[in-house]
Amino acid sequence: MSRSLLILSLFASLCVSGCAIGGGGGGGGGGGGPIGTAGVDGSPCNPTTQVSACSAATTIQVACDPASGKWAMLGPCPAGKVCKESAQSGKTVATCADPVSGGGTAAADAATGGGNGSSGGGETTTGGSDGGGTTGGDAPAVDVVTVEDQTTLKDEVTPKDESTCTPNCADKECGDNGCGGVCGKCPGAAPNCVQGTCQATCKPNCAGKACGDNGCGGSCGTCPATAPVCDQFQCKGDCEPNCAGKNCGPDGCGGSCGTCPATAPVCDQFQCKGDCEPNCAGKNCGPDGCGGACGTCSGGTTCSAQGMCVATGATIPAGGVCWGKSNPCTAGTQCVVTTDSGGAKCLPDQNNGQACGAGIGYCKPGSECLWTSKAKSSGKCYPNLAAGSPCSSYGVGLCSDGACAWTAKPPAAQKCFVNGGLGAACGDYAMGNCKDGLSCIQDAKDATTSSCMKDAAAGAACGPGIGGCGEGTECIWTSSAKTSAKCVPPAAPGASCAQWGTATACVPWYSCAPDSNAQGAPRHCKPIKKIGETCGYGIGFCSFIGQCVPETSGASSGKCMLGGPKSAFCGIGIAGCISGYGCKFDAGKSTGSCQDVCEINGYYGDGECDSVCVEPDPDCF
Repeated sequence: MSRSLLILSLFASLCVSGCAIGGGGGGGGGGGGPIGTAGVDGSPCNPTTQVSACSAATTIQVACDPASGKWAMLGPCPAGKVCKESAQSGKTVATCADPVSGGGTAAADAATGGGNGSSGGGETTTGGSDGGGTTGGDAPAVDVVTVEDQTTLKDEVTPKDESTCTPNCADKECGDNGCGGVCGKCPGAAPNCVQGTCQATCKPNCAGKACGDNGCGGSCGTCPATAPVCDQFQCKGDCEPNCAGKNCGPDGCGGSCGTCPATAPVCDQFQCKGDCEPNCAGKNCGPDGCGGACGTCSGGTTCSAQGMCVATGATIPAGGVCWGKSNPCTAGTQCVVTTDSGGAKCLPDQNNGQACGAGIGYCKPGSECLWTSKAKSSGKCYPNLAAGSPCSSYGVGLCSDGACAWTAKPPAAQKCFVNGGLGAACGDYAMGNCKDGLSCIQDAKDATTSSCMKDAAAGAACGPGIGGCGEGTECIWTSSAKTSAKCVPPAAPGASCAQWGTATACVPWYSCAPDSNAQGAPRHCKPIKKIGETCGYGIGFCSFIGQCVPETSGASSGKCMLGGPKSAFCGIGIAGCISGYGCKFDAGKSTGSCQDVCEINGYYGDGECDSVCVEPDPDCF
């Protein structure tokens, strides 16, 4: 207890038990009670002689509760008024009145209970500035408690400036009155003061809340470590979901902005749309993906596989040379790379189970020509598989309407998963790719999730959160800042390639080759070389069945030689290796055998994803 609060308690107890009511035997004046000495809220009073009184603060009224025989807080006087006591019908009554002129405290100026003397010859003691006599002879002198001393009293709050504050208890039966007092005390039957009303019980309100105050001093929940911030009664984390203007699709934080209804099940650019959205980006003929057409070709032109109208030319018959030509092969044949000087011929399609590949022929529709094993020594036609079937590009088969994807991180199994529509998640384990006209694109530049987004035409914007590019074009960053990308068509013969804003692919029969072996050397589209032709930097490189092998050690150019499978003999001026394998020289020699190129060069686990590896590169997962 503070010193001033101790003084107030002592003063109250002295007056209630020992102060003379009516001024004492020789007191004169006959006051109505203990002026300026009404006790602390809850201290004893005498209901038979006291109705109300002033506290020692001189501006606060207290009432004597006849039921309990204790003082109870009434509240402060209005601004500019002070509390004064008077005798009415033999009882002490406190009223708020104008201050007495001439200075001094109201409690001292209004003192009437003691006169200037005392009965029985006792000494007079002062009770304020000007003094007010008390009877009792040897009663000790006591200080008057100031407003500041009241701030720790029960049921009171820090007082405001009484000269400008008007108490407000409109429609309140309890709680703060706005001026440091209270509007009333709640009874035991309804002890909870809730928004100015006494209630028997407090009902927590957590409707629509995940965290924060429940209105009764409790909590609506604790936020988890993944979203530790309670903002507007909702748990939020470091990532702020963005669903502004979206009714479906990813929210950028691994969540969803909503699920599309059955009547409009396709999420296209974060909006729910009907089952099928026609796609004719970059096409002027051919199917639109929804049973319709993107247009028809006029006389003298035909629709290419890329959906473009091209001049009709004579088809190349079976067995005819097709290297470097744009004319199509006759029906039932395809342009296949060969090992002879022709470079490529129109060869008949092969049936399921038949051998296929370079110099033999490719497969009929509904099947794929795949290596029979990772050694890449022979190929065979494998039928496409249904969704849910085990699959592999080595000796099993690929999928008819979906993607062959890992069920978990390799070496897990692979399975056929159906390709998704607009807004579908993609690019992760146990997920398909995307349907025609869509591409699997990151949801945002730094996002770890991807979704199927609509393809755009050449020249249009593309990239994370925007979309992919139509067939025959690719999405390329326009600068090293990687702030924007656009759909770029293949580069023309001799044109710059694989630079910011330029395509990495070239038109048919050309490849993007570096001008020299210097790091970062410019690249240009150079003709693809046949088996036996000269190749190298600034010249051009070989078709997929060959490898550019230097004829002498240290030579800057070489010759396209047929690539051998795993363990095949290879060496300078002798032979090369098939894609995925490299020539590992024997110690001290310029010859060796074909081995996994990623093992030879230490690419596995080097921190970069290498797609040329024979085995799955762990850096890609």
